Amino acid sequence: MNTYELITLFAPEIKEEDAKKIVKTHADELGMSVLEVDVWGLRTLAFPVKKNLQGRYLIFTIQPESTDKLDVLYNELKKNDSILRFRSVKQKEVA
Repeated sequence: MNTYELITLFAPEIKEEDAKKIVKTHADELGMSVLEVDVWGLRTLAFPVKKNLQGRYLIFTIQPESTDKLDVLYNELKKNDSILRFRSVKQKEVA
């Protein structure tokens, strides 16, 4: 199975635990495994994103069953107003 890094930028007023819960809940509903969560914390942004000058970064390492479920996760994250931006990157398989 492929693994992906999901980089998320949350609004600054969202607490770290709430941010983790939002993504983990959606991933669990879709049968995905959240392997790791790396918290970068609250950072000052180079330019405003949705009128915010700060954002809370969290990087999730996830393992979806299929890319179709990954698309469903993206749609769910787009609907959430507390997520300012997100991006996913497929990790290379190490032999």
